[in-house]
Amino acid sequence: MKSLLNSAITTVLEQGTQPMYVYEMTFQLDACESYREFYLHDNESTRSEFHLFLQKANEKEQSNLFSCKQSSLEEIEFLNEVFKETNNYIEKMKNDFIHTGKSALNEYTFITVKKIKINDSVFN
Repeated sequence: MKSLLNSAITTVLEQGTQPMYVYEMTFQLDACESYREFYLHDNESTRSEFHLFLQKANEKEQSNLFSCKQSSLEEIEFLNEVFKETNNYIEKMKNDFIHTGKSALNEYTFITVKKIKINDSVFN
């Protein structure tokens, strides 16, 4: 997580500006699994980018599963259904998240944006 934040901060420094905040976008799939990225702005465009990131991350995990020769057919079929369900969750929350910056299916499955203040120590 810190490397993502450092990457966002490096981008800011390269642009010659130093904003006070970055935005952490998080997709919480369940109590144990989440995906997050940092953005310099919170708007519909960056929330759309995050939605696309989630889709690609899920597709990448699914393709990694198919390339793994150690998985049994039953395991692959089960996990394939899990990936489909995850894609369904992402799609169900897409519009609310892109327009409002938050969406939830239940207490464990949600997408949010959190504004994080950058302090001077982060830049040193």
